[in-house]
Amino acid sequence: MSLCDMRELIKDNLEFGVTLISMCRGELTKYDLVNNKGYIVELDYFDEGVQLLFIADEEDYNWLHDASSVFVSKTFKNRCRWVAISQLKFNRLVGLLV
Repeated sequence: MSLCDMRELIKDNLEFGVTLISMCRGELTKYDLVNNKGYIVELDYFDEGVQLLFIADEEDYNWLHDASSVFVSKTFKNRCRWVAISQLKFNRLVGLLV
């Protein structure tokens, strides 16, 4: 799935009051999910301010959840985890985004 397609999927499933700020590809570098690739999503989360949510490419029942407080559907079931920036490795964008 392209970054643009994923952005639209996330925006279409956000709860009222949650705003997508930015997103990029990256890897989780903590827990038993080390080197798990996915999307790093920066959200304005209700009154709690900006939060980072990792959405993995693959499900993991033990470490990931569906972020039910953020999404109106189970589209990302067992693929989400709230994270700190120190737990992530950002992938450099290659190419031109238009």
